[in-house]
Amino acid sequence: MMKVKIERIVDEALDIRSFRLVRSDGQPLDSYEPGAHVDLTGPTGVTRQYSLCSPPHDGRAYLVAVKKEAQSRGGSLALHEQVREGMELEMGAPRNLFRLDPEAPAHALFAAGIGVTPLLSMAYRLADSGQPWRLHYF
Repeated sequence: MMKVKIERIVDEALDIRSFRLVRSDGQPLDSYEPGAHVDLTGPTGVTRQYSLCSPPHDGRAYLVAVKKEAQSRGGSLALHEQVREGMELEMGAPRNLFRLDPEAPAHALFAAGIGVTPLLSMAYRLADSGQPWRLHYF
C-alpha cells in the first residue's frame, strides 16, 4: 500500500464522482494494463476495489470513478461524504483480471453505467495504438 493524495474531485453525474489520485511523495505512478483496478482504503478504513479509468501510460495520476451506493457499507458513501481534495488515502498497486486480447483484430467494448470505467482505459490504449475498436454504452 502507498499513500496517495486526492488531487481533484469532480462530480461527473448524479451520485458519481471521479477522484484524481497522485502519490503523496510526488513520485510518478506506475503505468498499468488497461482494465486494471486498485484497492483504495477510505477514511473509515474500508478497502474497496475501483477500476482505473485514466490513460494507462500517464504516470502523473490515476483516475477512479465511484458511484455513491444507497446501501453502502462504508466504501462509496465515505468517499462521497468524507473525502476532500488534499486528503491522503492508502492505495494498493494496480492489478488486472480484465485484459485486452493482444491478438484480436478489433475490439468491441460494451458498458452500462459506472461499468464503463475499466473500458475507458482500454479505449485510451486502443486509440493510441491505432487498433480498430468500438464502444457501445447503454
